[in-house]
Amino acid sequence: MNLIQSYFNKNITIDNINYAGGYLSPIINWLSMAYSCLLLKRYNPEDHLIFYGNETMVHLFENLFELPYDEYRIVDCKGDYTDWFYCWPKIITYEAQKDPFIHIDNDIFMWDHLPQELKDAPLVAQHLERDSKFYMDVYNQIAKDQIKIPDYIKTCYDGNFISSYNAGLLGGNDLSFFHEYLSEIKKFVDNNAPQISSSDRRFLYNVVFEQWLFFGMTKKHNKTVKTFYSRPITDFDMKEAHVPFQILSLGELKYLHVMEYKDNIRCNRFIVYKMQTDFPQEYERILTVCHKLGVKSGINSLLSDCVDQDVEVFSRSKKLKELFNISDEKLYEIKQFEATTRDLLVKYNQQRDVYLNLQKEHNRLIDRFRRGDDRLNGLKLTLSPCLNLLEVTPSLVTFLLYNKRKVSPSDNVVLQIYNPTFNKIDEFIWPIQKFQLLESIIHQGNAEQLLIGNGTDCNLNKISVFLKQCLFDGIITFRA
Repeated sequence: MNLIQSYFNKNITIDNINYAGGYLSPIINWLSMAYSCLLLKRYNPEDHLIFYGNETMVHLFENLFELPYDEYRIVDCKGDYTDWFYCWPKIITYEAQKDPFIHIDNDIFMWDHLPQELKDAPLVAQHLERDSKFYMDVYNQIAKDQIKIPDYIKTCYDGNFISSYNAGLLGGNDLSFFHEYLSEIKKFVDNNAPQISSSDRRFLYNVVFEQWLFFGMTKKHNKTVKTFYSRPITDFDMKEAHVPFQILSLGELKYLHVMEYKDNIRCNRFIVYKMQTDFPQEYERILTVCHKLGVKSGINSLLSDCVDQDVEVFSRSKKLKELFNISDEKLYEIKQFEATTRDLLVKYNQQRDVYLNLQKEHNRLIDRFRRGDDRLNGLKLTLSPCLNLLEVTPSLVTFLLYNKRKVSPSDNVVLQIYNPTFNKIDEFIWPIQKFQLLESIIHQGNAEQLLIGNGTDCNLNKISVFLKQCLFDGIITFRA
């Protein structure tokens, strides 16, 4: 079985890889794709792992990032359809297959081998999905654009839901089906090219020809599709596969598909922490390459010489003055806050290596907790040594939350956490009662049991969620 991944981007050049791909920074985009590849190689060493891309992407991944694909293949992907549809390069990649394959999107992370039943199946997809919201919007656009669809696609709609197969994973052993499937895609797009080219929402048709058409053809030919998730997903309610939940639940991870959470800050940090912990050499190599190619980053590296500080936290008073014409007198308090924060960052930066090693150990302990490691027995929860607590006035909080449409209680504290990986001071504005609750919990002596939670007690589970979030954010940590 060939495991394949693909990435095409004509905007990337040998000298310019400054592309975020929906993530919060370009480096996290590249770390994410690298992490996906590295996990596949680690847990599926006997399978042939192949990367398909345009010439620049192959050069970047093979020669600069040195990702361990068994084979790299350059595929030409040009023309109007490539410009119209973000998934068209995947269609070209499917078309190049002569042997059984499973295509894995490069924002999927798998901490286990690909199940054998998927490798043996005639057809494979990530999951069956049924949607009555977004897909109905697509369905209405089809009517508006007067798109001609084959009768078998109409079987996707049962009057309440539209069904399709999610193509995060897609492939199988039935190559004759795929040949017909790809032929039908070309026919669908060719027949509707004039209407699609004039549509102001043609991006919606990606799901139609890649996912709806696949579903419709399996019904037409009475084909069985083996899915990674056994149950159908309704209205995109992923529940246990919900990315923020997976990250913050601190449960054991088997499979995570980032999808629409690329701009989620905790998802971004999770990717960086995992690459830093699981593949430190590759992590350093990618950061070094990005730095040499001029990609700006606040992410610290032990091997590269990049220490670009995130100065956004120091520019709020300037922005407030420029945008809202607030006087210097009224901004005095927030300027003092910025000066204090700047001094704090300088202080921590003097021992950055020490704090970076502490953070790495913290993240390793979180990984052990996810796995249910008994070696955590005897460790206690404590406030982070990187925590600085500030009591603040309501007027300062107003400026800190300016224009964010948040209502904050009158009694607040600011938790400032030095994050050595990102070389910045993280801020959390809490009601003082919330911080007092955290202190009381960790001083009770049973915080470790509360962290685990209880499946039947709602209140204990709320405390467990609270503690896990604090642990991930670095507000609390483990100690001997």
